[in-house]
Amino acid sequence: MTAGFASIVAAFLSSGVPGASSCDTTGHEQSSFSRLRRTAIVSCDYDERQLFRRFVSLLALPEKALSIDAVEQRLSIPRLAASYDDPRSARYTASMNGTDGGWQATITFTEQFFPLDAWRRPRFRAGLRPRLIDPKTRGEITVDLTMMPTKPLNSPCSLAMDAVVGAGRRYGWRSETVIVVPTHGMSSPRTILRRGRSNVSIDVGQRDCVTGLVLGRVADGGAN
Repeated sequence: MTAGFASIVAAFLSSGVPGASSCDTTGHEQSSFSRLRRTAIVSCDYDERQLFRRFVSLLALPEKALSIDAVEQRLSIPRLAASYDDPRSARYTASMNGTDGGWQATITFTEQFFPLDAWRRPRFRAGLRPRLIDPKTRGEITVDLTMMPTKPLNSPCSLAMDAVVGAGRRYGWRSETVIVVPTHGMSSPRTILRRGRSNVSIDVGQRDCVTGLVLGRVADGGAN
């Protein structure tokens, strides 16, 4: 990493710690299924660049510290309710937007114990905030931030892929390039980060501008 790029990454990291900015629940999206609870609509007083910085700051957490509480704290979003009751799955989703009108996104946190068959031993106590019956054993965790297109294609990047890779390396992650083979169309390379049992998938658009980030962690041994 060059000295110039290192300083950019350092500035990116230092500004990623949640500050006084916050988000408020402004409404709910109705669900089409009776089993599903309504999805919260959350408006935040920070910009898209700060949203990315807050999400990337999750990479600094120890693996065992990744939780819905940590995601809510880093993004300064209100306490969410689980989308549905399930003895082996806990899922939280919010539709997010900037009060400046500059961005829209969806954030989803999921912890699951596979197979999801209902007859298997329960892992969660049901409720608006499902509780792990055995907190020492964690399931498969996924935190998905997906941006919605709201800006012209030639707009400046709020976050470039190189900044995510540089931040990840600072936190002890290593980068890899994998080939993604879609069901239709051409195969394409994708950059991912790995550390221990965790990985980060980086979705990019034009000019390697980040359009989504997925932070995942495989389940503990014997969790299923």
